[in-house]
Amino acid sequence: SRPSDAIALALRADCPIFVDMDVIYASRNSVTNDEEGQAREESSLDEEWPDVIGETGDLAM
Repeated sequence: SRPSDAIALALRADCPIFVDMDVIYASRNSVTNDEEGQAREESSLDEEWPDVIGETGDLAM
């Protein structure tokens, strides 16, 4: 299965999602200039769906 499948299942089952800080740091640096527009668009989607994905302060780290 793909990581996105695991995330979708966790959200449906209202389970916590744990992410290692190394993964978070690595993913933050992976956006290139060509992808910045897409990343901004995806960020705006996060703002539209807070009831589904929760607030960033709700994330367990």
